Amino acid sequence: MTHSELENCTYQAHGDYQSSYKHAGQPYVRKDAVEKVTGQARYAFDLERPGMLHAKTLHSPHARARIVSIDTSRAKALVGVKAVITGEDTDILVGLYMQDKLAMAKGETRYQGEVVAAVAATTEAIAEKAVSLIEVEYEVLEPVRNLDDALEAKILVHENIAEIKHVEGVFFPQPESNIASLNKSLKGDPKKALEGADLVVENEFTLPAVAHVPLETHVSIVEADPFSNRIRIWSSAQSPFALRQLMAFSFGVKESDIEVHIPFVGGAFGGKAGIHLEPLVTLLSRASGGAPVKLRMTREQEFNYLPTRAGMRGRIKTGVSKDGKMVASDIVYDWDSGAYADYGVNVGKTAVYGGLGPYDVDNVSIVSNTIYTNKVFSTAYRGFGHLETLWTVERQMD
Repeated sequence: MTHSELENCTYQAHGDYQSSYKHAGQPYVRKDAVEKVTGQARYAFDLERPGMLHAKTLHSPHARARIVSIDTSRAKALVGVKAVITGEDTDILVGLYMQDKLAMAKGETRYQGEVVAAVAATTEAIAEKAVSLIEVEYEVLEPVRNLDDALEAKILVHENIAEIKHVEGVFFPQPESNIASLNKSLKGDPKKALEGADLVVENEFTLPAVAHVPLETHVSIVEADPFSNRIRIWSSAQSPFALRQLMAFSFGVKESDIEVHIPFVGGAFGGKAGIHLEPLVTLLSRASGGAPVKLRMTREQEFNYLPTRAGMRGRIKTGVSKDGKMVASDIVYDWDSGAYADYGVNVGKTAVYGGLGPYDVDNVSIVSNTIYTNKVFSTAYRGFGHLETLWTVERQMD
């Protein structure tokens, strides 16, 4: 097919069907179809900037460990290396709903895959070599492995949980616990209704964490002007305005100082919502004298470092009458949000207003716990908070 034919092609409806509507039932032409099928679409992965440096990151091999020391001297001495940074070089906090995450691990790593050091160099190969020269001494600590361990709270993922900045009145961190947010909804008197029910059905269902696996991994290019507060960003991201807002907050600058460019995005599914690589790459650009720096994740890093859909456990108790009517429902949703709960708390909150699905029940209690563990952190994933709760409710109905 020629380029001209591609430009004029349309999706064809069934030959026997003719819609009488202006839009509904009519063929639809995607605005970006030609660029994508001809390979002309440019993604952040493809972009280059004049004088651009390439970044690589060093990740913790431990789920939980104290960082005793980091020796970056050999990496800094490598020809072609322009910047090496660790958590000791920054106190930048990031977060949309909970500011519980530093741009880099500092003092302690909270999941296997968390970044402990980063390098910017003239080539990716040199940056990779430099990362291999960084020596880190860890004191391995006992991790919080699962929801039950987390709820026991013998080990706290964040000992300062009561001090974490968050959207107050919406999310509710529980002191001296691993519960990043406890949200509840109550209707009627479910306890009394369950006692009077003809039959009570009780079950527990679980769903694992799921990776987004976009065809294009996370990629960011940042150019931080050394003479002003201006920061220019090219990123494979879903939320350009949220990204601008969060970057301005984290770096203490005006939103008008942040310039965000989002080219074609090679898949996201919620995994590129909010803020991810951009603060780290900004720090590298600043450390490199303002040169543009590009960081693109490998597939392995996409799994180990970047967020997933939260694992979830639903414990549901349903009371029914002999005529088949649901008279009460008591549900507890526990979300394994991993080491950080910035976006995870919003997923958990969704469960308290959509956690019973389409059913009209007079007596309902829903408790939703967003919980810290020493695993990769969680974020949005295609209809977050609804897929998991509806699955739980419908399995209970079955």
